[in-house]
Formats: sequence, C-alpha cells, structure tokens
Amino acid sequence: RNALRLLLVGCMLQRPEHQDDALETLRNVLLEDPEHAEAQRLMAEHLLRTGNRSELLDLLRQQLMNAQGRNDAAAVKAGALRLGHELEIDGDGVEAASVYRGALEVAPRDAELLRALLNHLEGEDDQVERAEVLEQLVEIEDVSAAAERALALAELRLRLEDGAGALTALVKGYGRK
Repeated sequence: RNALRLLLVGCMLQRPEHQDDALETLRNVLLEDPEHAEAQRLMAEHLLRTGNRSELLDLLRQQLMNAQGRNDAAAVKAGALRLGHELEIDGDGVEAASVYRGALEVAPRDAELLRALLNHLEGEDDQVERAEVLEQLVEIEDVSAAAERALALAELRLRLEDGAGALTALVKGYGRK
C-alpha cells in the first residue's frame, strides 16, 4: 500500500497544483510507518524545497528520536548532524549543541559529533566543557589533528589556571606521535 502511495507522491510532486496532496499523502505514510525511509526522505526534500523550516525541523527531530529509541548509533549520528546543521542555519546554536550532546550519549567517542559540539563551545560559560571535548579529540583524532588539539587544550587549561592539566594535555599530544 505504501509503495503505491509513494508512486502517487512522485507523480504529484511533479505538478505544482498537487503539492499539498503529496504532502498529505506523505504524512499518512509516516503515520502508518513512522520509520519509512523513502517517505522521510521525500518529505524532508519537499519541506526543504518549499522552505517549511518548522515542519522540517519537527521531522528531523522525530527521525532522531526514532533512531535513539532503536539505539542505532549510526542513525543517531546521521540524524544529529543533519538536525544540528539545520538548527545552525536557523541560528540556534544552543539547541544544535544540545542535539550533539544527546547524540554523544549514544556514540560517545565519535570525532565528527565531538567536532560539531566543539564548534558551539565558544563562550566563557563553556570553557570547562570545551576542555573536556578537546581532551577526547586529542585521544581519538589522527596524529596531526591531535597535536593541534593538544596545543589548544593546553592553552585553554592555562587560561583556566590549570597548569597540571596543561602539562597533561601536552604529554598526551606528544604521546600520540
């Protein structure tokens, strides 16, 4: 049944006068099967194309929650990066950072998620968390990136008046050679 609906949606999306009908059909498919990948893809593409940011963000949040419910680390990562990117476009770095933190609970040592979170930790209030993220990246990134992260971490630890932490960061970075 859903396969036929999606064929119908494909035809409707080609005609401007049937866009609303296509969207309604996609909603019905997703009500029946919330994890239908093709319906989710078509819905996201349509919402992005039409500029319906609010509904797009709702769809991406739902996809992320579904992936978290399945404890599917790869899907959580992909969903978090996609949702976080769209939130960044909307200028909502606070929610984007929250999305990345949630994804790191499922994929705690994922370098791409850690880098995405790091990009949002610039303020004074975020310095301790920034140091923690940098420390994890020193441990998991390739040698040249780890060396740069170790230097950044040492500088941050010094600003936080943590000389021992700065020394530890440099030793970890050097140890990655």
